[in-house]
Amino acid sequence: MSPQLRSVPSEVETGIADRISAAGLPLLIGGEEVAAADGRTFASVDPFSGETWYEAADAGAEDVDRAVRSAVEAQRAWALTSAYDRARILLRIADAVEADAESIGVIDTLDNGKLLRETRSQASGVAHSLRYSAGNAETIEGITAPTAKHTTLGLTIREPYGVIGCMVPWNSPVPLMIDTAAPALAAGNAVVVKTPEDAPASVLHFARLAVEYGLPPGLLNVVSGKGPAAGEALVNHPDVAKLVFVGGGVVGRKVAAAAADRLIPVMLELGGKSPQIVLPDADLDNAVPGLISGVIAAAGQTCVAGSRALIHESIYDEVLAAFAARVGRLAYGDPLAPATEIGPLASARQTESALRHVSQAEEDGARLVAGGALRETGAGSGRFFEPAIFADVRPEHRLFQTEVFGPIIGFTPFSDIDEALALANDSAFGLASGLWTRSIDTALTVAKRIKAGTVWVNTYRAPEQSISSGGYKESGYGRIGGSRELYEFTREKTIIINHSGTVNDPFVMGG
Repeated sequence: MSPQLRSVPSEVETGIADRISAAGLPLLIGGEEVAAADGRTFASVDPFSGETWYEAADAGAEDVDRAVRSAVEAQRAWALTSAYDRARILLRIADAVEADAESIGVIDTLDNGKLLRETRSQASGVAHSLRYSAGNAETIEGITAPTAKHTTLGLTIREPYGVIGCMVPWNSPVPLMIDTAAPALAAGNAVVVKTPEDAPASVLHFARLAVEYGLPPGLLNVVSGKGPAAGEALVNHPDVAKLVFVGGGVVGRKVAAAAADRLIPVMLELGGKSPQIVLPDADLDNAVPGLISGVIAAAGQTCVAGSRALIHESIYDEVLAAFAARVGRLAYGDPLAPATEIGPLASARQTESALRHVSQAEEDGARLVAGGALRETGAGSGRFFEPAIFADVRPEHRLFQTEVFGPIIGFTPFSDIDEALALANDSAFGLASGLWTRSIDTALTVAKRIKAGTVWVNTYRAPEQSISSGGYKESGYGRIGGSRELYEFTREKTIIINHSGTVNDPFVMGG
């Protein structure tokens, strides 16, 4: 299959995409670009054009073993590198990423179909994450504690785990990878990344930049693979000391079970079915765009999609009509073009899933207000899906309970705050949530009662690097970000020192 690169808007710099298309995508192990040991590759398809634009190396267990062994060797020296010097390297990489945000954004858009304005912004956010973790490198602290004897000193220190195995999804590969890699590297670990099979290119490009700008070879190794072989090899490798998985619950459970079998820690960020509660005092000029941003941005292909719109009955019809009117004016087209507001879904698999959820919702009795079908745009050969808006969705409907990962939203009315909270918490998931109200008292009261790892008030999809995030219930466990992010990638060691010069004999009375 001959890799091709479609024509892209003239205002977009495509040199990096041309190079990837021509050269294909190798693995990065020990700072070197290498083919898979058995020479196998798989195709990456541009969601907009429907064409293959490069072939990626298809790693197996042998490649993963080589990557982990390289990481083990590199981490020994890295752990002895001062926090100050680790931070300096991460800051240099951050500058390089910021300067190259356009290229990283183009790569992701060609891989997953997200709008360039979002992928470029996310790349700039990666630079922020690197700088934030670099700043935290010198803040790791232990404690001294009182002991039972005045001749004994008790203290704790924190040490890196060693090699962190990281598996990331296709919808935001580099940002979700850097949530692990930045604090892990800052704390003295090495990282082996298993890329998503649908969007591996940006992670490899980032890793190349990191090595070019001073990260010692082997500290960040990247393996791509089409099937489960590479992921399973990473999860089960005896030299991987901690695992981080971001993705779906089915695979997440397998990762957790494998980690439990090996008695190593794991962080999981899994699915979501996030509610957005709109109270009668909400500013609807802000709430309606917030609802749209929460579930239409990234074509709904985000784990925090606010896909359950819980609207007070007094404003239900008004909000539903305003939402449908704005969604009906969305501009479809090339995700690289500045005017485009919604691009194609990422793959045939995502399209089939969206259509299946629409059929199920109609079978269950939800009322389809608009959308829910494929759309001919006259632009590209990709799969454009009209956002599906369902009204009168009830808790027993599958659409209310099941993560869709596409631009499908269900509207549900409520009569009072207690009912809104019961609806919001009636979910196996607990990743994120939104609340729209003018009352700060109501905001704080309701936010405390929502069972979710993040509650956004009068905004949505607005993470902050300085505040941690993570899930409740089946959305996973472990927290990323925040001032104590490096503590997730270090473990505590207790040291007790007898400084008296003598040791009591335990076999002497009173000893």
